[in-house]
Amino acid sequence: MWGVEPLLPVLQRQVVVSGSVQLPSSLVTLYHSLATSPWSFVLSLALQLAGPEVPSYSLITLRLALLLSLASSGAERLHLLASGRDLVLAHRLLRAAQQLCPFPALYSQQSSLQGSVDRDSTGAGCLQAGLLQRAQGGVLFLGDIASLKPAVRQQLLRTVETNTVCSPALPHSPGMEQPLTCALWGLAEGSSTSTCTTTQ
Repeated sequence: MWGVEPLLPVLQRQVVVSGSVQLPSSLVTLYHSLATSPWSFVLSLALQLAGPEVPSYSLITLRLALLLSLASSGAERLHLLASGRDLVLAHRLLRAAQQLCPFPALYSQQSSLQGSVDRDSTGAGCLQAGLLQRAQGGVLFLGDIASLKPAVRQQLLRTVETNTVCSPALPHSPGMEQPLTCALWGLAEGSSTSTCTTTQ
């Protein structure tokens, strides 16, 4: 595309030098060659997400939102809910982009979001980290939000509203709260027509 080598493998080979990221020379060259137009570089990066799995010029807005989410960090993580009619392409794009983050995690019905306490025969407990703790600094991909149980959706809503992750309590100690530092990505089926209902 535009005579530029695919950037996905290049981005995955980042070298961290004394706490900062040293960009590959091909990425720096691309940035300088597109410096005359502020959006050209960002668009070039966005179009490289997912490679051949998703057609190049599809889902441009979602691609740009994914770049913003990947670039966000700490307590200012940008959560993302992709809504539309073609969830298959959006799913492929989200999963491919998720592989660029340091700690990708995938939610399943058997997974615990906030952890669990495992007890041995003596009653002593050991806290097992949940997906929200394991994905810290990365992305937790939730899949189709409609398929989540209501209790899980309520947990996620509380987590996003408070920006904290609550761990379950161990015996003789209260549960812990820690800041949420992972981004949450999900999908939702959108309708083909929009309706507006008002009540007076």
